[in-house]
Amino acid sequence: MMAATPAMAETVVFNFLTAGQGGGKYSATVGDTTVNVRVSAWTAALTGNHKISSASLQKYDKGFGIITSTDNGGRDNLHTIDNNKSADFILLQFDQAVRLDTGVLNAFSVLGGPADNDAYVGFANTDKAWNQNYNLSGFSYDALFDGYSVKGTGSSAPMALNPTGEFANLWVVGADFFGIDSITYKDGRKTKTKDVYDGFKLSSLVVTTQTAVPEPATWAMMIAGFGLVGAGLRRRSRSRVAVA
Repeated sequence: MMAATPAMAETVVFNFLTAGQGGGKYSATVGDTTVNVRVSAWTAALTGNHKISSASLQKYDKGFGIITSTDNGGRDNLHTIDNNKSADFILLQFDQAVRLDTGVLNAFSVLGGPADNDAYVGFANTDKAWNQNYNLSGFSYDALFDGYSVKGTGSSAPMALNPTGEFANLWVVGADFFGIDSITYKDGRKTKTKDVYDGFKLSSLVVTTQTAVPEPATWAMMIAGFGLVGAGLRRRSRSRVAVA
């Protein structure tokens, strides 16, 4: 008997400049594989345990931006995903575990500084449905997500977002908590330093689906069929996120 072939991983592109399904929901299909995602906007304190507050998701011709209560109505490019006063981030709720590969984070100048798009990427797993409303307000970002900083390009060039190859069904793409750079300049005879804030609009993401794990009976057929003896299988477990 021929063993069943496990589903292959697929690379899927999300273009957030399209209309979507409403309510921040988007779908992307390659062949027989469809991936769904729900997008929402949040911001987190730059200090302490990075307490999360709600924010307003905005859509522009260059992609998603975020406006918070401290963004002066979005002027001076504070309607971008930026880290002025707090670190804005997009929460991506996928309907399955995916590997976040690359994204286009269109860089913008914030408060007159150079365009910079250093990012902070976070990930976690949850049992909640992908299309449910998540309320992260009041939670500690550090308690919910693992993550890492990604150096930006300062442009609209695609950026690699997942150097560790993680798979998860919750992903965060936001302005860097730790990447507020500075520049030194001359003002007459005085040397001064100015903060350079990260600011970008998210227009697209490329993700890869996870190869399906065969059922135990399928594994048995595969092992018998290929003459494998003593095959050891190990599955890495990861903590689950539970939010209201």
